[in-house]
Amino acid sequence: MNSELTRELLDSFYLAQQAFATLPALPQGMTSQYVHILDAITMIENERGAVRVSDVADWFHVSIPGITRSLRALENLGAIRKQRGLKDRREVRIELTDRGRLWYRIYVKQYHEKLAVILHDIPDEDVQTTVHTIQSAVTLMHKHPIVLIS
Repeated sequence: MNSELTRELLDSFYLAQQAFATLPALPQGMTSQYVHILDAITMIENERGAVRVSDVADWFHVSIPGITRSLRALENLGAIRKQRGLKDRREVRIELTDRGRLWYRIYVKQYHEKLAVILHDIPDEDVQTTVHTIQSAVTLMHKHPIVLIS
């Protein structure tokens, strides 16, 4: 890849960020990041049953302290409930509240269904290639950080 293609790839990352600006208005205090976390909790719950704080941190490839602030905010918004483990008090389990499940249905499930209708003309193969390319680029960028010299 040459530097011009690199510029185009980075420009497409910027455009991808702008897609979040098209999200419908969220409830007071909610952010697109919190919606993404509600989605992750639901997906983990569907896969494994119980969801631990460490599962959510692993899902996003961040440390437990790195996800704790967002989970605390979601708890304060009434979207999740945290409970300490009965056997191991260090273990913290998470579940969506009724409000969290409602927000998941509206801002994830319903939004994705409506967006799929709008984007239906984009071939699945193109979407899969785009997802794979972005995942590969981000992995490589994390693996090989660049140090610039002034």
